[in-house]
Amino acid sequence: MIKVLNSFCSGLIIFSVVTLNLNASPSFAQRAGVETKVASLLSRTCKGSGSSGRWNNRDYREVTIGRRLYTTRASILAGRIGQPFQVVCKVNSKGNKKGFGTLRLTFGLADNSANVPTQVRFYLNGNSTTSYTMRKGDLRTVLLDVSSAEDIAIEVEEAVTRYSIGSPIIYIFEDVLEPLN
Repeated sequence: MIKVLNSFCSGLIIFSVVTLNLNASPSFAQRAGVETKVASLLSRTCKGSGSSGRWNNRDYREVTIGRRLYTTRASILAGRIGQPFQVVCKVNSKGNKKGFGTLRLTFGLADNSANVPTQVRFYLNGNSTTSYTMRKGDLRTVLLDVSSAEDIAIEVEEAVTRYSIGSPIIYIFEDVLEPLN
């Protein structure tokens, strides 16, 4: 009886691990034929551009914002005033009826960032949607309706002229694309 119970428990643990992996890894779930419900914006095709600034889509580090510790997923080094840096990502394919409906993006400026106000602007299909002025220690979550958008641009630029070394860095912590309902 104990041997049968042991085998059952081992099988249950293996089944639980496989189930957790299906939910945690969209690429594994897709290969297994399981329909995924959400996706990462950073897993889509993205391109950074601008004469100043930088895009790092695999920037995993611990930073403090508002005296709390967060793990980053990506970062955008702000462009100098008049020289914004932008990251443009494909969200939905043209005419795709089963695309994404909402982008939930959490971003911020670290507590130890350069003390420079920084503009973060969002564009859907090239049209301005919303913008924020960020200061060190600020954390924001934005929900954007991307149901009719083929692409999204995130533009980052210093908001004031300054003459010191070190541009502010916008860190991205959450980048969830939710499907259309």
